[in-house]
Amino acid sequence: MESIIKIGAFLREKGWFISTAESCTGGNLGTLLSKYSGSSSFYKGSIICYSTSMKLNILEIEEQLIKKYSVVSREIVEICLLYTSDAADEGLGVDL
Repeated sequence: MESIIKIGAFLREKGWFISTAESCTGGNLGTLLSKYSGSSSFYKGSIICYSTSMKLNILEIEEQLIKKYSVVSREIVEICLLYTSDAADEGLGVDL
């Protein structure tokens, strides 16, 4: 947990924020990032899209891309990351 505090301090120092889109972690990273008082100064939130239908409907990933690459592929993760970064408006996106 000390590492989360260090990450938070680093992000605050830079004036950066972090947002996450999680699948296989089921929101665990978001839980860790939001556990500490004051985390809203560096953590914007998380989108948890575990199922394929959520990736299609919430993240608006094209179905043919999921069929082409598979739902757990690097290509789909990169698309999720772009969505997360756009939704965060500013800062860093993390996709798991």
